[in-house]
Amino acid sequence: MNPLIFKENRPFDLIAVGRLCVDLNANETQRPMEETRTFTKYVGGSPANIAIGAARLGLQTGFIGKVSDDQMGRFITGYLKDNKINTDQIRIDCTGAVTGLAFTEIKSPEDCSILMYRDNVADLNLDPTRGI
Repeated sequence: MNPLIFKENRPFDLIAVGRLCVDLNANETQRPMEETRTFTKYVGGSPANIAIGAARLGLQTGFIGKVSDDQMGRFITGYLKDNKINTDQIRIDCTGAVTGLAFTEIKSPEDCSILMYRDNVADLNLDPTRGI
């Protein structure tokens, strides 16, 4: 069997498509969500996490997706740009959609949970039949 061979001069090594959200990870561990007061904000979504990791490893990385037209959407695109990810194909949703949020709760190394808010989120409005 022949190994896969890729052109040396290709513009991207990886293009991720899909979910762009904000993860709010609890700074306080061993506490239930109801008692947690402080969180650290990160860009989230599996495709975004993969793109960020690949870019940090030196791969030429791009993203196809959609973000909300607000501070959170700008946070996401700014964070991706700061990590040297091409954002030319990230569109801004102007329908009033919001950014999805995921809150983590870490009660113990064995007991963790994620609380997700995914109603009316911009990244789910990604539609290739309408020019993304």
